[in-house]
Amino acid sequence: MTGDSRRFRRRAASWARWFTRRGPALGLTLLGAGLLALAALPVWVRGSIDDPVLGLRAASVTGRVAAPLVLALGLLALAAALVAAVTGRVGRALAGLLAAGAGLGSGWVALGVLRNGPAALARSAAGAVGRSGVTPVSGVTVTPWPWLALVGGALAALGGVAVVCGAPRWVGSNARYENPADRTDAQPEKTSSTVAPEPQQPGQRAGTTSAAQRAEADARAARSRAVQDWDALSRGEDPTD
Repeated sequence: MTGDSRRFRRRAASWARWFTRRGPALGLTLLGAGLLALAALPVWVRGSIDDPVLGLRAASVTGRVAAPLVLALGLLALAAALVAAVTGRVGRALAGLLAAGAGLGSGWVALGVLRNGPAALARSAAGAVGRSGVTPVSGVTVTPWPWLALVGGALAALGGVAVVCGAPRWVGSNARYENPADRTDAQPEKTSSTVAPEPQQPGQRAGTTSAAQRAEADARAARSRAVQDWDALSRGEDPTD
């Protein structure tokens, strides 16, 4: 049992590390924001207005009218994900908090419509018939779109939490974090021709060959340090510390 629990903890930790990486965290936030924006457009509640003057007539209300905050918070979560993709460590953490808050807020608003669809339709129906307050409605049905908004809010909130937790380990987009091994290997012929010692000509001093050898050793050491710095970045460490 102890071995199984240890394997479970290791597997859970591995999944948590993967979940808080840049790609999955931002992808989850963007997916949630997209679902929120998509779900806010169609009809959320349908029913009939029971007006004493106009009689019984069909009525419906879209997500933008029944819950206008859902679309606004979805766009806010989308902007937060984009900011987290291009900013520094502190900015990523703040953007993640913003996305998480937007997801929770939109989910709460969608849940309110799911719990009391007739009230949302009654408020909209009153404006449609030119009355203030609410208008009696009947035969109210709630479409699946509020449920989709609820799911989108949950995904945006989870993505925001993942951004906050993984922000310290993400590699910045600055040019200083480019792969130094790639930069070193970009021009192998030029490097080899620069540091490779030429055959010693008759009468040439031995010091020239020694200087070339030292230059080649320095170049190899620089390449090794560059690769070590990149490995440190891959582990989430800052090589400049």
